[in-house]
Amino acid sequence: SSKIVDGLTGDGAKGSMAYSVFPNWFIAVFPNGGFNVMWWSPLSAEKTRARVHNFSIDTHSDLRSGVEQLKAVQNEDYEICRRVQEGIRSGHYRPGPQHALELRISSFRKEYLRMVRESFNSSEI
Repeated sequence: SSKIVDGLTGDGAKGSMAYSVFPNWFIAVFPNGGFNVMWWSPLSAEKTRARVHNFSIDTHSDLRSGVEQLKAVQNEDYEICRRVQEGIRSGHYRPGPQHALELRISSFRKEYLRMVRESFNSSEI
């Protein structure tokens, strides 16, 4: 395990923080000073390229710290996305309930819909 940044205690020394930058960037910061930058680029309606870069401020730190946890989360997300895509293709898909803690998803949806409405309202059809 990697050294925790001096001064971090409690939950700050155990967990991670995550930030989203609309529309396709995600930054996860870990208590050892390392962080991951992830972004997604759509390639088609059914395919997206995901990129992840890992960084650390500690030259003696394991640059892969947090990567195993990130892999586990990403594998869960990929499986969920695969199943959702399968459902969408079936023609029977309807948006379902969203967990209250999925704030990034609801924020993304709100911003996306705002942009779509603004685009339609400002264009001459």
